[in-house]
Amino acid sequence: MQPQYRITCALATLGSLLAGTSSQATLGEDISKYKAKVAHVYTSKSQTTKDNKTNYLYSINMDPQIKKVAPDFGGSLNITVDRAGKIIGQTMALRLGKNSDIGKTIAVRYLVDFAYESLGRTIPKDTKEVGNEVVSYTTVINKALMGDPQNIVYPKVKGKIVATKQSDDTLVFAATP
Repeated sequence: MQPQYRITCALATLGSLLAGTSSQATLGEDISKYKAKVAHVYTSKSQTTKDNKTNYLYSINMDPQIKKVAPDFGGSLNITVDRAGKIIGQTMALRLGKNSDIGKTIAVRYLVDFAYESLGRTIPKDTKEVGNEVVSYTTVINKALMGDPQNIVYPKVKGKIVATKQSDDTLVFAATP
């Protein structure tokens, strides 16, 4: 497969996935409702409880279209829940794979979905606004990959998203109240 074709496929996948149903957790959401919503998107890996908080670790079930253009792209999601069963935080880790350009494109899709859903926002319907968000989120990812942690905040929205890079180049996005 030619590199240009692969990038085009990745961008087409990004566009179609942005229009799809979200499967991220919203801060404050009840964990039992969340589990039912994500059964087809994530595979539960573990559950640990410490200091009145429970962490649920999931692996991301990659969409077949993504597997075609980026077979070594992967990720996980960690949900933190309080004693009342409400989601109080979440972290997503993404491994971009060998082709980092395609991996970054796919990571933008996941970051947009993660940020909007975590913060309780609706993805814009306006194509220009979506394009502006994609450009902004691409910048966040590029800066995080260069070792410059980024914060995503919206006016009048509680919570924020922090984007960082681990030493193995894994991208990490954390949603906090």
